[in-house]
Amino acid sequence: MYRGMLISFTETNIENEEELKSWFVNEHIDERAINTDGFFRARLYECIDEGPKFFATYETNNFDTLASEDYMKKVSNQTDWSKEIIPKLTMLERLTGKITIDNLRGYGGKAITFRLLPFSNSTSRDKLRKIFTSELSKLTSLDYVNGACLIENDSKISTSTGEKAQKIGGKPNLDIKDEWMIIIEGQDESRLKELINTIYNKNIVSQYVENKISVNSYQLIYGNNR
Repeated sequence: MYRGMLISFTETNIENEEELKSWFVNEHIDERAINTDGFFRARLYECIDEGPKFFATYETNNFDTLASEDYMKKVSNQTDWSKEIIPKLTMLERLTGKITIDNLRGYGGKAITFRLLPFSNSTSRDKLRKIFTSELSKLTSLDYVNGACLIENDSKISTSTGEKAQKIGGKPNLDIKDEWMIIIEGQDESRLKELINTIYNKNIVSQYVENKISVNSYQLIYGNNR
C-alpha cells in the first residue's frame, strides 16, 4: 500500500503574498495535517530561485485517501478564508500522487523539486522507477540529505480536485499529466541541486523521459504533523 502526497504550487500578486502565507501557516497546513482524516503531515516552502513562489506538501497514510468520499467532501466545502484566498491565486498547480519511493524522514530546511514527464508506456516507467529506487537510496547516506522520495501523479484525481477549486473562483491548471516529481530534502540547496543532475545524467534516464519540466529550490516556512 502506497502512501499519498498532495502537492500544490501557488502564486498570487505581490500585494497578496503575506495574506497567502498567513492562510497557509495559520489555517490550511494545520487544517489538513491535523483535522483531515487520513492526513498526518503538511509542510509549506517558499522558493529561493525562479520557480513557483510557494510549494506545499500534504501527506496521507494511504493513496486512496486523496480520492476518498470524505476528502472530496472537504474539498467541496472550503473554509471562508479559503474561499477568499483561492480566487486570488494567479497560479495553482496540484499533483495527487503515490509515493512510490519513500525515503523521507524528519524535516529538511531546504528542498529541491524535480518535475519530469516519463514516457507513458509501463515498461519504460518500470525501468525508470528502478533507476530512481537505486539512486535515491544512496542519497540518504549523505550528511546534508535528510530524505528523498518519488511521487507519481494521478491526473484524473488532480483534475477532479482542481475542478472543485475552479467552482469557487480559482484558476487551477487542469492540464497536468501523469508526471513524476522527486523531492530531496536537506540543508544545502546548492549541493542538493547538484544531486538532481547526477541522478538525471548518471544512468542516462533521459531515454525514459519525455519532458524535464523543472528543477527548483525551496526553503521551509512551516510544517505540522499529528
